[in-house]
Amino acid sequence: MQLDHIETFLDIIESRNFNRTADRLGLTQSTISTRIKNLESAIGSELFQRTIRSPVPPERTISPC
Repeated sequence: MQLDHIETFLDIIESRNFNRTADRLGLTQSTISTRIKNLESAIGSELFQRTIRSPVPPERTISPC
């Protein structure tokens, strides 16, 4: 797992838009999508429900350890 993938994920959470994150990080939208796909593959879980309006984290309950 690479730090830039995590930074990209956090920026998408904040901006709620892949294109806006690409602009903010000075990257292409396809690079942002690839980073998120790689991160999802590394953790074995979907990070966003991709919708027409904006990416949103999947609804799930996270229980404290």
